Amino acid sequence: MITTIDRLISAREAEASITPLDKIAGDGRLLQEIRRRAKVPVQECSNLLITGPVGSGKTAMIQGLLQVQCGNPYLFREWQNPDRPRMQSLEEQREWQDTPHGRVYLKVINGATDSPEEVRAKLQHGLYAIDADHVIVFIDELGELFFRGLEESLRPVLTEREITVYATAQNFHSRRKTDSWEEEEQRLMALKRRFAQCLTTDLPTEREHLGLLAYLVKEWSLKVDD
Repeated sequence: MITTIDRLISAREAEASITPLDKIAGDGRLLQEIRRRAKVPVQECSNLLITGPVGSGKTAMIQGLLQVQCGNPYLFREWQNPDRPRMQSLEEQREWQDTPHGRVYLKVINGATDSPEEVRAKLQHGLYAIDADHVIVFIDELGELFFRGLEESLRPVLTEREITVYATAQNFHSRRKTDSWEEEEQRLMALKRRFAQCLTTDLPTEREHLGLLAYLVKEWSLKVDD
């Protein structure tokens, strides 16, 4: 049984919690690269794709990286930010970030849930964010966009020097029946070539999981009885 000293942490708080990069459970070698990037202005970072199985920390790594690069610990948990205007949606609050290295425009795309129209609209917003010093596009579940045959929509942002694209993917496969196996492989290779780095992560080890649990027990003021 787990209880807290003052009160139970809510499910919403737990889900919104973003583990710092130095505490996250994940592939050690990949985390070293992510932490190295966190020290570099995003304007100097190339496109990055992280692939790996469910639960390997892909999304958490990118979220933690963006929190550091944007200098905003509330970036993916804005509802906890006392300075957030009540009338703004979470997406609106996330779009413009005043970072230590300039004003950044951020668009987050979920390849599994965003409609084709939403994907294209977000990409257009990123391309025409003329008041931004730099643009970041974070694509979670890039494999799902590939599955739906939407990867060509990404070409403009993947080739624009003023835009950095971070992406995660569990796997890549296509439902386009017109493609032969060779054509599907060619499409995938063309997509991956647009990322300067394509890194693969493994599931965290038991030791890494225990380290994360120890951090959460302390962070959330939990008392572990059993």
